[in-house]
Amino acid sequence: MDNLQWAYIGTVLVLFFIIFPLSIYIQFRVKKLFDQGSKIKSKLNVTGYQMAKKMLNDHGIFDVNIKVGTYMQDNYNPTNNTVTLSEEVYNNSSITSLSVAAHEIGHVIQYHKAFSLVRLRTRMLPLVKICNFLIGPLFMIGIFLMFSQSFTAAYTFAALGVFVFFGITVFHLITLPVEVDASRRALNYLKENNYLIGNEINISSKILRNASYTYLMALVTSLAYFIMFILRMLLLSRR
Repeated sequence: MDNLQWAYIGTVLVLFFIIFPLSIYIQFRVKKLFDQGSKIKSKLNVTGYQMAKKMLNDHGIFDVNIKVGTYMQDNYNPTNNTVTLSEEVYNNSSITSLSVAAHEIGHVIQYHKAFSLVRLRTRMLPLVKICNFLIGPLFMIGIFLMFSQSFTAAYTFAALGVFVFFGITVFHLITLPVEVDASRRALNYLKENNYLIGNEINISSKILRNASYTYLMALVTSLAYFIMFILRMLLLSRR
């Protein structure tokens, strides 16, 4: 085998035996930290909702709705200007509740201050939705092509994979600094306004930092797939 073939095999092995297990480990660690932080009440005894409302008001934002959602589905939707907090975050005064709520309000502030990357990410959402929709059919076609001898079909499949994972990789590349910035805004606000003090700040920082690692791994995973499909195209083009 030549260098190109080794590069392709190496990428596949790294993806399945390093990146996938590491991603699973980080997801498990984040959940563990969230659960641990949920058991530690902040000394101010302020709920995630109360803190979120105050954070919005302190930044001169009065037109955002805050509603209760499902477990670990906390998010900000700019299309209907609504922050959704899981019941555990909305009604509790734990370190996790305050950290997650402040992070979501951090996203609201990004839009309010016209943070360029968050607006670019929003513009990319329609394209990314198409790319994510194509992932399932893409791998189904890949399984079929394992038993096919058609060069045209195999090359088209590889080219489609390059297109799909290029779009997803760019999206994750933009998303990572957006999420890190939202966490930075959240932690700064919680510290400066004494919602968290002492060791509570360290716990919150660890929760938010590890949560950002999930976005890093999403970027690394999509980049590995992108490289894998490029290498596959290069191998096929030599036939």
